[in-house]
Amino acid sequence: MFGIKFIKGQPTTYLLQYRSGKVVREGLGLSFFYYAPTTSLVAVPVASSDVPFIFQETTADFQTVTSPQLHHGPERT
Repeated sequence: MFGIKFIKGQPTTYLLQYRSGKVVREGLGLSFFYYAPTTSLVAVPVASSDVPFIFQETTADFQTVTSPQLHHGPERT
């Protein structure tokens, strides 16, 4: 109603609120009201997820080799 909205971010989502091209609020898991006609929101997921996949390749002597892998996403330091 009247352009006022509410957003509640997950703890693993980094939110940025822009108004007039400038960042006015940013952080992980934020919740706030904003005026929709003048605000832009950006949500960036920061959690990694494990994605299973199968790697299949052919050797020099034309044998097929299959190896299940588990991708852990980017390492954090």
